[in-house]
Amino acid sequence: MSAQSSIFARLSDPTSATAAIVGSGSTARVYPEIAPNLAARPYVVFHQVALDPANTLTGTFEVANRLFQFSCFATTFAAALELRDAVTADLDNVTLDNGDTPIVQDQRSGYEEVVDLHRADVDFLV
Repeated sequence: MSAQSSIFARLSDPTSATAAIVGSGSTARVYPEIAPNLAARPYVVFHQVALDPANTLTGTFEVANRLFQFSCFATTFAAALELRDAVTADLDNVTLDNGDTPIVQDQRSGYEEVVDLHRADVDFLV
């Protein structure tokens, strides 16, 4: 199972804190790469922003550190922070279905004028 599939499975699991906010299963508002136009709010968009291969003496790599960004969008700043906290609780230091264990690296927040939504981001090293 890919990291992306494992992340979606974890965040959309009916028992997760994230699913309590954005829904569960195939209708969860958790989107890889980009959210659909006029997506219901709040929602999460996630994507890989960096790949750092671990090179060996043979020049090949068997392990790669990947950095994923999770952007939590909501109509209020408080709701965006609440969703970011839920994503963090569901992923930080939790072993996913594929064996990866995400670790929080960074958090930030802001306002997206183009879509008129508050945004709270969290990055994980996977």
